[in-house]
Amino acid sequence: MKINKTILIAFFLACSLPAMLNTLAYAREETIKIGFVGDFSAVSKDYTSNMYNAAQMAVNEFNKAGGLLGKTIKMIQRDGGNDPQRHYDHVTALARKDNVVAIFGGASTPCVLKASTAARA
Repeated sequence: MKINKTILIAFFLACSLPAMLNTLAYAREETIKIGFVGDFSAVSKDYTSNMYNAAQMAVNEFNKAGGLLGKTIKMIQRDGGNDPQRHYDHVTALARKDNVVAIFGGASTPCVLKASTAARA
C-alpha cells in the first residue's frame, strides 16, 4: 500500500505537534525527543509497526528539512506488548526519565487507556 507523504506528515503533526509546542519552551537539549509506545510483540504488532514506520518517515522528513525550530527530532520506541501495565510503565519512564515532550502510539483499548492514565499523572 502506497502512502502519500503529505498524509504522513499531517498525521504526525496532528498526533504530536500540540503537545510538543506546549513544552518546547522547557526543552534545553538540542534534540526534541518524542516517545512511541505500542504493541510490537503481540496481537496488533503489524498495525503498530506500520504506524511506527509512518511516524519515523515523518520524523526523517522533518529532520531533513532542518528539524523543528532548528532542533533534531528523535523518536524513542518502547514495546508495551498487549499489557496495559507495561504501557503505563513505559509512558511514565519516557516522561520522567527520558524527558520526552510528546508520547503517542497504539495498541488495544485497555493499553491506550492505561497509557492515558500515566500521561495525566
